[in-house]
Amino acid sequence: MAADTTKSLNSIDSGTLPDQGIDHESATDIDLGIDLGTTRTVVARADRGNYPVISFTDEHGDEHDFIPSLTALHEGTLVHGFAARQAAHQGAPLLRSLKRILASPTLTASTPVRLGDSTFSVLEVLTSYLRHLKSELADRGIDITRARVVVAVPAHAYGAQRLLTLEAFQQAGFRVAAMLNEPSAAGFEYTHRKATTVSSKRTRVLVYDLGGGTFDTSLVDVVGTSHEVLASHGLGDLGGDDIDLLMATMALSRAGITEEELSPTELDDLLDQCRDAKEHLTPQSRRVLIILRGQDVVLPVSDLYTACTPLIDRSLATMAPLVGRMDDGSPD
Repeated sequence: MAADTTKSLNSIDSGTLPDQGIDHESATDIDLGIDLGTTRTVVARADRGNYPVISFTDEHGDEHDFIPSLTALHEGTLVHGFAARQAAHQGAPLLRSLKRILASPTLTASTPVRLGDSTFSVLEVLTSYLRHLKSELADRGIDITRARVVVAVPAHAYGAQRLLTLEAFQQAGFRVAAMLNEPSAAGFEYTHRKATTVSSKRTRVLVYDLGGGTFDTSLVDVVGTSHEVLASHGLGDLGGDDIDLLMATMALSRAGITEEELSPTELDDLLDQCRDAKEHLTPQSRRVLIILRGQDVVLPVSDLYTACTPLIDRSLATMAPLVGRMDDGSPD
């Protein structure tokens, strides 16, 4: 049993999976890539050398190239994605950043997740979310039973996180053909779009991936169509969520309101505003406007940058050993 488990873990780490009993003679003519992100879940389909991102419809009928990675408890039932966001606006307990729970070194399938007064296992929540994703794909004419799926996971993910993620996808009805480290996927994307920048003298790509809830970095060596991941590092407690929280804390301080005074719905709205403001920042941005209990709260962007500097410094320190391996320590 121990040998089998070790074999399974090693195969997952290398980006391939042990035989799952799939009939390889059956029709699997749909290839999907799924990025289960902290904030958003994105699905792309391989189509004759192109990789279009699949769009999903929100509660207002608007199209988006993602599903929010959200879960809420609505009338005793787990709801996900856009439905979870809508339920939260109506006061339902909301779960953000399930991926942070998955990154815990003590993770097991039965790790508890609380939503309001109810408790679920992390495997139960993740599987329910993926069944919702499967249903959304079916609404767009994609037959999961005919699809091969590649799933992206953090480079620093523990074996338990990889196995639990695989188990949830299988229970939800997906055929997982491979699991790929997220920064490795970014390396593939870079060399696919920027092939002319890679040559026999410049073969190494350094990936800096600051996601919604985790930070990953990898050094990828590219020779022709071969991509070898030389090294990867990551942090499971650093991401855009932390920047949102910093901005929310700054807004509360300027408004003279404590977090304890906010209802769960008000807090969710504040964090949503902070995330949207963060994502719309440009090099020319000078201030950010947050509306808190009817009052305009203006945050200087320079103050936000100063508050975020320790977070970015952590990411750079994590990446530093890989920079030293860029072509004898002299990155282009």
